[in-house]
Amino acid sequence: GMIKDMFPDVTDADVRAFAANDPARDAHEAMEDMLNDLLIRAAQSKATECVARGGSDAWTYYIDYKPAGAKMRAQHCFELPYIADKLDCGLYLDERTGETLLGDEPDEEFGRRIREAWHNFIVSGDPNGPGLGMEWPQYGDGRATMVMGSEWKVQGEARPADLDIA
Repeated sequence: GMIKDMFPDVTDADVRAFAANDPARDAHEAMEDMLNDLLIRAAQSKATECVARGGSDAWTYYIDYKPAGAKMRAQHCFELPYIADKLDCGLYLDERTGETLLGDEPDEEFGRRIREAWHNFIVSGDPNGPGLGMEWPQYGDGRATMVMGSEWKVQGEARPADLDIA
């Protein structure tokens, strides 16, 4: 429904193929992922790849996180209250339930780490620094992506098969 209304070129077969990339993902989560990927992530991934191929420094991250008590996992702009250290922020609501996306107990350590990475990047052009607690490689190093959740880990492109939609 909503995806095909916004993207008329997307077929039922495209939607089925996207959902089949991760059979453990429920239908609603697959729809959220596909919509986010079509609107934002696929273009961001292509832009980051072009920047890295052009010889410039590039880092990327993917938030794979559902805070305790949240009814919905992280969505676009989820990190902003954490970056601003405004964990009581009520602006980012799950429109279906009226609940905040930050859940019952926003993760202060998640906020501290993401603020550290952004601070480092603003100051030096590199998210790495002693407060991060781990090495964040550049994207050009195997499409390295910092996957941020209750644990942080470096991997290749997040959900790469899903990016075939663009």
